[in-house]
Amino acid sequence: MKNINSHFWTVLDRFVICSLLSVAGKSTAFAVILRTTEKSVWTNEFESIELTCLIESISTNNPRIEWKKIKNGVPSYVYFQNKISGNMFFLSLIELMTVYKLNSAEAALSDRTQLSIAKFRSVKKEDAGEYYCQARNEAGWSKCSPQTMEVYDLDIVGIFLKVLGGVAAFIFVIVGICQIQKSGYCSCKDHRETNYKVPQHDNRMDYASPDEGHFRHKSSFVI
Repeated sequence: MKNINSHFWTVLDRFVICSLLSVAGKSTAFAVILRTTEKSVWTNEFESIELTCLIESISTNNPRIEWKKIKNGVPSYVYFQNKISGNMFFLSLIELMTVYKLNSAEAALSDRTQLSIAKFRSVKKEDAGEYYCQARNEAGWSKCSPQTMEVYDLDIVGIFLKVLGGVAAFIFVIVGICQIQKSGYCSCKDHRETNYKVPQHDNRMDYASPDEGHFRHKSSFVI
């Protein structure tokens, strides 16, 4: 058993560091540091989404990663000891992967950074809620801030778009009718009134053919 001389916590922003010092002062163990990339995410139902947690492992190898969901104010395990648990995840497939990369800026404290990703291939309405990642090692444990995941119903979105399209089409028709009344209908009315004002020609003129006039001239001499 190690003789522990001091045990203290240091809180910096959203990072939690736990350090343990031995009596000789030669052995120091640091807990992991967790960072959240986004506080809230959203997606449509039946689409995929990812929740990420950046884990900085300091002086320890392979910290135990856990994912939890807060339901009704009570956290429940989603991913624990390399197993997916919870009734709601029987329909949703989750993948967890780890990506390592060099961290030269903090080489003195950390030799690699670990990214834990919880991927939902097909999100259900029941998957909505708050999730957070938790990591443990020899020094202790820490967790990141909860990430809120919102899932929108595709049917509601479709209905909303259809209603919006119908309203836009109705407005377009009304505007078109108003334009027709302002331009085309008035010009037709003026045209009809102009036709009524055209003067009528008197067709009651006595036209006589040359033969008829000659006959009348001869008949006068007979009398």
